[in-house]
Amino acid sequence: MGRRSPAACRGPGPGYSRGGRGGDHGPGAGGDGSGGAGENRHLGTLPLPQVRSGHGRRPYGQGQDGRGHDRLYQAARASVHRRGLVIPEVRILGVCGSPVRGGNVEALLERVLYSQDGQPGVSFKMATLADGGVGDCIHCNWCLRKQEGSRRCSVDDGMTALYPLVEEADVLLFATPVYFGRLSGHIAAFIDRLRVYVHGNVSAGMLRNKVGGSMAVAWFRMAGLEMALITMNQFFYAVNMVIASSEMGLQGGSAFSSLQGMGGRDGDDRLLVLRDELGTASAVSTLSRAVELARIIKAGTAAL
Repeated sequence: MGRRSPAACRGPGPGYSRGGRGGDHGPGAGGDGSGGAGENRHLGTLPLPQVRSGHGRRPYGQGQDGRGHDRLYQAARASVHRRGLVIPEVRILGVCGSPVRGGNVEALLERVLYSQDGQPGVSFKMATLADGGVGDCIHCNWCLRKQEGSRRCSVDDGMTALYPLVEEADVLLFATPVYFGRLSGHIAAFIDRLRVYVHGNVSAGMLRNKVGGSMAVAWFRMAGLEMALITMNQFFYAVNMVIASSEMGLQGGSAFSSLQGMGGRDGDDRLLVLRDELGTASAVSTLSRAVELARIIKAGTAAL
């Protein structure tokens, strides 16, 4: 089976791509509705997910989540430098589980990742599963006994390129639209393929003590945001990861892609999730907490 990439990791430099702002909408389609048919430029498939750094623009909050976390971090950083210590670097992998390129979930995830732009020692990569290059786990149990070297799975598709990104990350941030009270099939297939970190004869336990965060986007209120978040968090529990939450979102970040979560639209603006200030702040604060936890865990591990 030939390998296809599931993702165009978006960012500056070679391979940079930007999707159109279009896609399906409505209660059945989930939280990534565009509010209209609009434009949806399919950019094709890149051979491998590509690296991008978290430097350049900072479109949301100057690295703050509205609750003073940035000020606390700067004070802690000054204290660390006075004592001659080194702040651990944190690598973030954001995974967009929407089938819609350039839609609300991708826009929110990008904004949340860029909230960390400029933070010393923090870098990120973003992968989108919109190309559908990640197939289902076929439960062949190959990973239980036959893993060798860096090969994790018998199925050689887009997931092959994502396994190394998952393993090198300190923070995993999953994002999904809400489809009938649950997560999307794209992110579900991706999570199922991470079974190798539970049962793999080489890779089992590799994600232990990494930090996980979840975020979800719904078209309507009371449409299953918490259920989608809880479902993604269950994976983090299964692989002994530490789950990040915040005072603004106990299960993670949650936002609406319609006006006030009531199904309303506003002309040609197809990224209404970016108007949900509270929802955006809940997702930003979740990632800020994840970065904080990752630093604590890495510093503590180094001291053991």
